[in-house]
Amino acid sequence: MFGKKKQTSIGDPFFARVEQSEIDFNDEVIQDLAEKSGVSESWPNVSLAGLQQFAAGLVNDVVRAGDHDVRLGNIVYFITNEKGRAEPTGLSWERATLTAGFENIVVSTADHIFNDTEIRQDEDMTYDIIVEALQPLMDAVIADGTLSSDDLPDLPSEDQFRQARETGEVLTVEPNKFQRATIKVKPPIIEADKAESKEQLNDVTAPNVSKVAEQPKQPSSAEPVKPTVQAVVPTQDNSGGVMTESDPKVIPHKS
Repeated sequence: MFGKKKQTSIGDPFFARVEQSEIDFNDEVIQDLAEKSGVSESWPNVSLAGLQQFAAGLVNDVVRAGDHDVRLGNIVYFITNEKGRAEPTGLSWERATLTAGFENIVVSTADHIFNDTEIRQDEDMTYDIIVEALQPLMDAVIADGTLSSDDLPDLPSEDQFRQARETGEVLTVEPNKFQRATIKVKPPIIEADKAESKEQLNDVTAPNVSKVAEQPKQPSSAEPVKPTVQAVVPTQDNSGGVMTESDPKVIPHKS
């Protein structure tokens, strides 16, 4: 029903058009999502808010539930000029495919632009041109409340894009909120570190019992000191018959 519908204009200053769509609107789940998001009223022209809601619904109820990707088609972005006519911005999300890792339409569009092979091979397509093309889309979703600044993509740097062109590596494009969360995360405390910290704490607050035990016990001021009595036995001096004190001798006890 949607494929045969005549293109309906949208009053939004910035909107999208879904071309070469592969969506099966005969599916009851998909049809229900299209109606709830409002995209069925103007399909294939859709508002940015409607496209985001529809795509997010497809990811939750079709992609993740059915464990398979969904191909949207080609998402082409337009502006409404002063005469009220649709004018292409030159920005598009070609071969748009919804996967379980989908974040939002802007992140996916930026990911496509920075990693598309044809764009990288186009020598006239500079980094500045790409950023300038993406900026109106990012401004539009913020202005209409579709997304927040944390949802916008953290774009690769010019050096990263240049290097990716040379090496063919895939650039990771993620929302800003992921980058902020990474900065705030503190490294986990390892169990060994916990044990070491606890041991250091015990060294400070608790006395070393083994060392204290080796020290002789000092008498308390309140405890009377018992003198040590050593018996001295007089011995016979043969020279003068006088008893003198010599080394103490032990007198056996008679029983």
